[in-house]
Amino acid sequence: MAQALPCMSIDGIIDYILANPNIYPGKHNHPTERTNPSQPALEPKSQMQIIWRALITYLDNNLRQGKSVNMKKFGAFTFDIETDLPRIARRQISADSDIGRERSERKHIHKLRPCFVVDPVLKRLLNRYKGKEEISPAGSQKSIFQQGFKMIYANPVPVASACQMGVDVVRSTLDIIYKAIEDLINIHDKDIQLQFGFAAVSMRQ
Repeated sequence: MAQALPCMSIDGIIDYILANPNIYPGKHNHPTERTNPSQPALEPKSQMQIIWRALITYLDNNLRQGKSVNMKKFGAFTFDIETDLPRIARRQISADSDIGRERSERKHIHKLRPCFVVDPVLKRLLNRYKGKEEISPAGSQKSIFQQGFKMIYANPVPVASACQMGVDVVRSTLDIIYKAIEDLINIHDKDIQLQFGFAAVSMRQ
């Protein structure tokens, strides 16, 4: 029985990118000046690691506020709404009922389940993908990536501010990481596993 190969982590992906500067050119291959003059320039690997960690913090902060975040050509962290049917038999409605309390209790019928929806660019490459969406978008929206549950697109500006680097460097670095993930799956048949702290995303062939 063939032994499964280990999944590539973000560090492995960064090493792969930096080992192939001709395939993945850009500012991420060189130390760049920080926006804070008192901060020294970082070597490329540390620079990319800090940007990725800042992205994770940005995602975590937005998810805690109930916002879904879409990362183009990678996927979206969003929420599925699970609805429990009201327990009518147990509810006691009378003239003395507290309307505010009744409404508060009904709020607990709806539960948000965090989930990850892979971008169509990557979905077509994943042979084991079940072909079933994590969530079903409402009929009024064409795609979960279009609206979703309070859906926003990942903004590189707060990520750049957090790691004290230029927005162009952060945007380029994240785009290159997403592209490398696509290539590692499509060309090199690699399995990917990324730890986000609040979740782990596995992409397997």
